[in-house]
Amino acid sequence: MKTLASKIIKFLLIIFIVLGVLEFATYFIAFNQYKEVVEKVFKEQFNLKVKINGNIRYKIFPLPHVELEKVAINNNKNALLTKVSRVKIYSGLLSLPNSLGQAKFKKLHLNNGEFNLTNILENFKENKLNEKLDLNSFVITNSSIDVLSSTKDKVEKGVLEKLNLKLSKDGWFSKNIELESDFEINHKPINFTATFDAVDAQGSSDQAAVRLYDKTGEISFAGKLENLISEPKLAGNITAKVTDVEKFSQHFSSSQYIKTLLSKENLSIAGEVEASRKYLNIKKLTINSNNIKNIIINSKTEFYPNIESNIDITADNINLDKFALWENKDTATSVKLQEIVYGLLSYFNTEIFNSIDLFFNFKINSLTVNSELITNLIFDFDSFAGDISLNTFEFKLPGSSELNLKGIITNNTIRPKFIGDLEFVSNDFPKFLGWLNIDKDNDKLYSFKKFIIKSQAELIPNNFKLVDIKAALDNLLFVGSLSARNGDKEKVSLYTGLRFNKVDGDYFNLDKMLSDLVTKFYISDYDKTGDVYSKNTDDYKWLRKFSGNVNFDITVDEFTLNKYKYNNFDFSLGISPNLLALNKIAAKSEFADFDGRVNLSLPSFKPTINLNFNFDSLDTKFLNYVLPSQASLREALVVHFRNQEKESKSSLYDKKEEDAIVSGFNFFSANNHEGSIELKANKFINDEFNASDVEFLSTLNNGLIIIDKLNARVFDGQTSIRGNVAVLSPVPSVSFSLALYNVNPGKLMESFTGVNNMSGYLSASGSVSSSGMNMPSLVSNMQGSVELLAKKVGIKGFDVGQLVNIPELATPVNDKLKRLDYYAKYGESLFDKVKGRIKVNNGIASFEDFTLENNRVGGAFAAKYDIYNNIINSIIKFSFIPINRPTPIEFQFTSKGAMSNLTTTRDLAKLTEYVNIRSRSIGNIADAAEEYNQLDKESVLRKRLK
Repeated sequence: MKTLASKIIKFLLIIFIVLGVLEFATYFIAFNQYKEVVEKVFKEQFNLKVKINGNIRYKIFPLPHVELEKVAINNNKNALLTKVSRVKIYSGLLSLPNSLGQAKFKKLHLNNGEFNLTNILENFKENKLNEKLDLNSFVITNSSIDVLSSTKDKVEKGVLEKLNLKLSKDGWFSKNIELESDFEINHKPINFTATFDAVDAQGSSDQAAVRLYDKTGEISFAGKLENLISEPKLAGNITAKVTDVEKFSQHFSSSQYIKTLLSKENLSIAGEVEASRKYLNIKKLTINSNNIKNIIINSKTEFYPNIESNIDITADNINLDKFALWENKDTATSVKLQEIVYGLLSYFNTEIFNSIDLFFNFKINSLTVNSELITNLIFDFDSFAGDISLNTFEFKLPGSSELNLKGIITNNTIRPKFIGDLEFVSNDFPKFLGWLNIDKDNDKLYSFKKFIIKSQAELIPNNFKLVDIKAALDNLLFVGSLSARNGDKEKVSLYTGLRFNKVDGDYFNLDKMLSDLVTKFYISDYDKTGDVYSKNTDDYKWLRKFSGNVNFDITVDEFTLNKYKYNNFDFSLGISPNLLALNKIAAKSEFADFDGRVNLSLPSFKPTINLNFNFDSLDTKFLNYVLPSQASLREALVVHFRNQEKESKSSLYDKKEEDAIVSGFNFFSANNHEGSIELKANKFINDEFNASDVEFLSTLNNGLIIIDKLNARVFDGQTSIRGNVAVLSPVPSVSFSLALYNVNPGKLMESFTGVNNMSGYLSASGSVSSSGMNMPSLVSNMQGSVELLAKKVGIKGFDVGQLVNIPELATPVNDKLKRLDYYAKYGESLFDKVKGRIKVNNGIASFEDFTLENNRVGGAFAAKYDIYNNIINSIIKFSFIPINRPTPIEFQFTSKGAMSNLTTTRDLAKLTEYVNIRSRSIGNIADAAEEYNQLDKESVLRKRLK
């Protein structure tokens, strides 16, 4: 017995050794002479074109079979079915290569192949491969299948990767069939199993089960299968469940909404389905989750001759408050709704409706949002030949509010387009705003009671418009349009064009906002450290990082700001990356009619501000209604410094230094910006003077303000100024050249001194420069020179013409003396020409080489004028040659003190003496003149003796 067992073991060992040697030998032996045989077999039996590009080998293990390498299989139309690296054919017996022509395939194993599913299914049906291939086992390993879906306009391609499939049966379409497969979609593994019990010859089974699953969830079908090959039909129940919600959500990484939704919602889906190649019917497909109550879907879809579908969906309640999508309590409801609208703009695509006629009705009894109910939501539309009719989209919102939208969606080869009518009414607007969590601290906004808007709505992919808007917010009426566009890289473009009947900016605190903004930057300019400026501007990072484009075009028939009314107020503001552009601001008002623009751009490190304004008229009183008063700005500045001291718990500034800072100059902003200012005013009105045709152009570059142009018709003449201001720290400097043409000298003097006692035509040219940290030091450091020439000049306060004529009057001496006293104080002196120069040195203006001339009198004028303090010390001398007297007579006036309160001394001694002498001479003018001359010589002699 032991010997027999030993012999059997030795025999088997020999057999295995022999088989091993044979198997090893097959690696070196090819049967390529049978390629044509194999290709012919496939052509004759299966009408397939097979091309073997590799070797044919015979393998013994695990069972004898023929192995083909690098095989391509096409149908008779030369459409590729598959390319396979290795094909193993098991035909029974010893499966020898020379027996392939007679043997039937029992088992087929394809390894590392690429399959075209569309072509395979078509060929499977046409050639009836199910009858010709009497396979008991069919295996595919490590392959991929191209799944092609074509539309009218394009072909989309999907790929099942790393496919492994095993089909086994007791007999082809005679008993039970089992199908097992696993593959990858987008690198995610999925398993597929199917069992068909008691399959008859037609491919029908009363017990069919299909299961598609992975580690996260599954979709299952259980029911009947009919005519699998010729006209397959399915009827049964379909269910879906998620076993690992967190991992299941990762299948939808491209959609944040779906990922967020599925990450925490415990969904269950169950219903009935009937399907064939011609129709798909779904009955009572019910969806429930933690926060979804009874979404029920009923649909009927026919595929032939055209796709036509009728879908009806109802839902009892969806609680968005507890939905994963809505659970962030810190996010305002308005922001959440904005995200949904953003999604609609981004994914508005109706391409599917190009090939389907659809009747769709969706009704939700209630949506719970922010502890309030959105009720009676109805969404009903029909589609035909790619055009969609939105019959009803309406729902009721909190605050007795309601939204209704109807319209039509048309489709072309480029994009779909929706045009419809939108209507929204809120009878309790504060409650509606509160529900949206919009600016709950804004009492003014919440004071409005009712809001109504009607508009035409337009929607194309990534673009939404409201046109022909008619709206009312209580008594605030407005019309216009609004559009939003979602561009690349999350760049959103927004345009608003609205016209309001009446807006009270003070009611909405716009006056305070403007005042606070100006005060903030005023304070930052006086902070030498730059900390406040940096804090306030933050290097304009919000503008540098701004994405998209925003434009507001606003017109207000009557706009109020700081209790000041503007008519026809136009405001156009644009914001884009690195650019804030106030493209238009225009209005008519009591003190100003203007049209201007301002923009802030960030071309480089330094921001650039360009300002351009045209005024039909400008009264400087207008600035009192636009800007905070100088007193309030200085007060805010002082408070700022004192708060700094409290925060640092030390005295940063004493009172003297604080006053110096507040009264001083600081151009911190100017050193950190570049730009230009261009102003024009047809009429300019000031408390001190008026002007017309004003033109001003100034540029700022690297801390230098250049006055390129300052022209004006002023003081009844023309003025032109050029110059620059160097805003360098710590001491700014200024330099100007000026020219005056035929100005009224009295009006000119009045604007500087407050005194107007001159008339005539004055022309002047010269230059002035200075430097200083504040106005007193700027004036005290002033240097310059100005040449003046005036004609037809009148000087009030005395009358030279009358004074020189008094001696010749034939009146009593007392009358002459009274006249002399009067005309030395009153009247107007006229001069044909006045010329001279003004030299400025350290804030003191010296009047030099001034002469005054007319046909009787010559004069000379000299003065020292303290510009900052408005104090003058002057002397003016006149001389004339009386009748019948060869030597001239002189008289003079000296003035001292403030220009508004001068003390004037009049020296009329010689003139008085001459009047007395003339009066004593009766009829003998020559004797009287000789007597006066003698007295005059004696007077001179006495002065010399002294």
